[in-house]
Amino acid sequence: MELGICASLGTKSSLLYIFFNNLNPSMQVTLRQPCKGQWKKMNFDSWVINQFWRAVVQNQEANLPSQLYGNRCGRTNDMGRLESKIAIVTGGAEGLGRSIVERFVAEGAHVVFTDINVDAGQATARDIGDAAVFISHDVRLEADWQNVIAMTCQRFGHFDTLINNAAISVKGDIEHADLGHWQQMLQTNCDSVFLGCNLSLPILKEQQASSIVNISSALAGMAHVEMPAYSAAKAGMEQMTRSMALYCARNGYPIRCNIVRPGSIMTPMQKRVLAARGGNAADQMAKTIAAHPLGRIAEPEEVANAVLFLASNEASFITGATLAVDGGLGL
Repeated sequence: MELGICASLGTKSSLLYIFFNNLNPSMQVTLRQPCKGQWKKMNFDSWVINQFWRAVVQNQEANLPSQLYGNRCGRTNDMGRLESKIAIVTGGAEGLGRSIVERFVAEGAHVVFTDINVDAGQATARDIGDAAVFISHDVRLEADWQNVIAMTCQRFGHFDTLINNAAISVKGDIEHADLGHWQQMLQTNCDSVFLGCNLSLPILKEQQASSIVNISSALAGMAHVEMPAYSAAKAGMEQMTRSMALYCARNGYPIRCNIVRPGSIMTPMQKRVLAARGGNAADQMAKTIAAHPLGRIAEPEEVANAVLFLASNEASFITGATLAVDGGLGL
């Protein structure tokens, strides 16, 4: 016996009820389920079909094989976690940003990634392939944001995921930093995120399910003698994200807004920060590692995995959250 299933199985049809509850226990049933635009054929016995009835139609507990049910958003095991998603990722040319782009592409997304470093961005695009498109972008400029959004919509028709990752970290204590330093930190690490979210909202709110993930820092919640401007920018960005999450939820927009708060990551930016402190590089790295209770600093892929989770449908009931990926640094 063969049956095609689709979203309409959520309807409590009496015909379906009769069908499911009168199967011979030894009968083999073939289900045809949509998968990546094609019908996927799966063979199950009648016990599995009855379990399917309990879970989907009667909303009762059931033991369903994952290849039949997937997660609540309909993903099956042979689909990527971001299948059919269109994402914009800022600061994607190197380090954490590149890892995010690579993870997203590996999980089925098409990614438009941006960076002010054109050479590195173009090289990354060549390495990753057609699923990743690079656009030169200064995140501090409203006109650049408008261009990125317009080009993304021109190519893909829309986008449903925004990852604000671009950042700079330059030391400057409260006595010796000047106003130009303060403004540079705020413009790049906080104002740019406002611009991205503000200009993306009209597109994101029209999608079925959208996600914004803003990359913060453990220093958003910790004092640091050399980084008051950076810490202030990241803390302000976090509070803006929580306010935005509440605003979107209260207005019924299908946009989840979350924060990933990393500790130190083995990236080119981290190496530049350590170099700027002067002294012996090995000693600087040892001090940084010692500050993390897990006894090491993160690899970019470990933080990218957290971003992937929050951007995926697996996090469909999470908004306004701050996910620390810091090896215990913030404890």
